[in-house]
Amino acid sequence: VDVGLAADLGSLHRVPLVTGNMSWVRELAFTGRQFGAEEAMRFGYVSHVAKDEPATREAVYALASTIAGKSPIALRATKEMCQYAESHEPDECLSYVRTLNAAMLQTKDMEACVKAFMAKKAPTFSKL
Repeated sequence: VDVGLAADLGSLHRVPLVTGNMSWVRELAFTGRQFGAEEAMRFGYVSHVAKDEPATREAVYALASTIAGKSPIALRATKEMCQYAESHEPDECLSYVRTLNAAMLQTKDMEACVKAFMAKKAPTFSKL
């Protein structure tokens, strides 16, 4: 509204899905008001707020390291499912995830996870 246009790129559809609060979304959309980190956290728009830039970097690197240690194939399928779930009903999602998981059973990643768990070590995955 501050530039004479309605919000686009799907934000008026997606933000309420994330926050679960259409009233807050309408307030922001109608006023063009900006919001800070604490408000974003309160409405579920972000998952973490750090006290300063070094703490933010530390949290980001820790999160990235955790994600990087997971199965690349499982991560790709999980990303796909997260996006798919935004616009599909639960029954459709359950059907789709069964297909994705069946395909992942053809890889060696699940076996690597089980062996690593039993050995109390980090798994090693094949490259994509």
